[in-house]
Amino acid sequence: MRRRNGQSTKSSIPRFAAIHYFLWKWLFAGAACVAILANSGCVTAAHSSVSSKALGCVYYMDGAGGGGVLVNWGRGVREGIRAAGLRMDYREFRWQTGFGAVADHQASNGYKRHAARRLAQDVVAYRRNHPTASVDFIALSAGTVVAAYALEELPDGCSVDNVVFLASSMSADFEFTPALTHVRDHVYVYTSTRDGILNSLVPLTGTADRRFCGKDIVGLCGVHHPGQLTAEQTRQYDKVVHVPWTPAFDAVGNHGGHLGGATPGFVCEHIAPTIRPNIRVALAGAGSAAWHMMVSQRIGSWSGHTSRRSDNQ
Repeated sequence: MRRRNGQSTKSSIPRFAAIHYFLWKWLFAGAACVAILANSGCVTAAHSSVSSKALGCVYYMDGAGGGGVLVNWGRGVREGIRAAGLRMDYREFRWQTGFGAVADHQASNGYKRHAARRLAQDVVAYRRNHPTASVDFIALSAGTVVAAYALEELPDGCSVDNVVFLASSMSADFEFTPALTHVRDHVYVYTSTRDGILNSLVPLTGTADRRFCGKDIVGLCGVHHPGQLTAEQTRQYDKVVHVPWTPAFDAVGNHGGHLGGATPGFVCEHIAPTIRPNIRVALAGAGSAAWHMMVSQRIGSWSGHTSRRSDNQ
């Protein structure tokens, strides 16, 4: 209270503070709505590169908590693809909730399938406009379940060429047959028993496909085949290729941790030749010191920014 002309009046400070509070409240709410809309499952222009000279398209699905402006492990994937010289469009599909890694990972299967349907629709549209182009998936951690669900959603006659799973947090006995029917060549599953996230956190929180199965996780032990395989299941599961971590991967920044597969050097020298086998011949023929210098210049000093500690976060 203060006195003015002998009368007591209420201070205007509390009123100003209230207005200030509500302004920030509405701004925060608006920002949250934008985050939800931006992460509700769309191929974002900010993380896409489209070229009229491209021979195909790589769709990337980031892990839980990623896919945004501040946290995005897809940057390493994109840099690795560029360094390998792949003439392919890069499209990053945002499926995350916008509320952080825990919310993303534990989001319901219904939410993830809804996002996957949007991804499948984009693939169908791309196939329609580029019928002879190749289409590949690369997915990290919880993003692998969105990739699997999207494959299931593709219509008959529509498929992708190759799929790469990095540190997949899906349950190992997930029934992959419906997804595999929409893969022309292979699903490369990169595993590592050194993955701290899959060894410690996922057994407690459940897998990305919302199951509690201990350490029977794709990124740790690979894909488990169903007990009694039919002839069709055998044909489909033969497309799965397991690639366990080896110490040789250390040289290109992959130390076996949860994010090791998304480092630019590893993507350039191991994943790019996997999804486009023709580049393996080119890399083998250009395996000189000059070529390695060119790659280092393209991707910068990525090796100096990778560490065992950051790998397992």
